[in-house]
Amino acid sequence: LLGALTGTSLPADVTSTGTQLFVELVTDGIVTADGFDAAWAANLIPTPPTCSGTTTLSGDTGTFEDGSGIADYDNNLSCGWLIDVDATINESVTLSFSAFDVENNFDFVNVYDGADANAPLLGALTGTSLPADVTSTGTQLFVELVTDGIVTADGFDAAWAANLIP
Repeated sequence: LLGALTGTSLPADVTSTGTQLFVELVTDGIVTADGFDAAWAANLIPTPPTCSGTTTLSGDTGTFEDGSGIADYDNNLSCGWLIDVDATINESVTLSFSAFDVENNFDFVNVYDGADANAPLLGALTGTSLPADVTSTGTQLFVELVTDGIVTADGFDAAWAANLIP
């Protein structure tokens, strides 16, 4: 219940929390009045993007996802995750995916061998097939999600693990 309005004073606007609003007039059997006039308007509620900027992930192991949870990722994204195991100079990082669904040939998960998108590209991953594991040559791996402005999809779930290089 968003409000129980009564009397002759003009009430404040009432806004729903979703896409529907139910208005009910309840009267008794004794007194009548002029009633009411009302108008409605749909309001576009801006939603924050599912991911933005760069997130730094550290530790020898961990998991992350595209940021959309159970929903599809958004259009026009460019966001990244820097995995930095930063333990010893003799470690690499292996990235593996447990779920993968991005618009084939239009949305990409780019994996770079270093701290950012200026590092060598290890893979431009797209489509719905689970990609093979990707391993860096050092202690950092940069993962970037880039989407276009038309179709969205489920996104990805990923895990990383540090590897000791003999």
